[in-house]
Amino acid sequence: MPYVSGGRVHDSRPIDGLGSVKDLFWGVLNFCYLFFLSLVSPSSSPSRIGGNGQSAPKAPKRRMGGFGGGRGSGPTPPPMGGGG
Repeated sequence: MPYVSGGRVHDSRPIDGLGSVKDLFWGVLNFCYLFFLSLVSPSSSPSRIGGNGQSAPKAPKRRMGGFGGGRGSGPTPPPMGGGG
């Protein structure tokens, strides 16, 4: 993967001790943070992280399938397949 440093394009990122350890540390820390965030609040959307702090509007719940039973009808079935 190309890497740009100081206006020059390199084939790969140079491996230096301190920079690699620092990037590995922040990568592990970010992974743990997002993992535990998903455990605590699994219904949060990416728009809630950052942004204006307001969650996206929720879609209305729809009943799907099943038999009518006097409660109304469900969605119409797809058309029959045929060949001729």
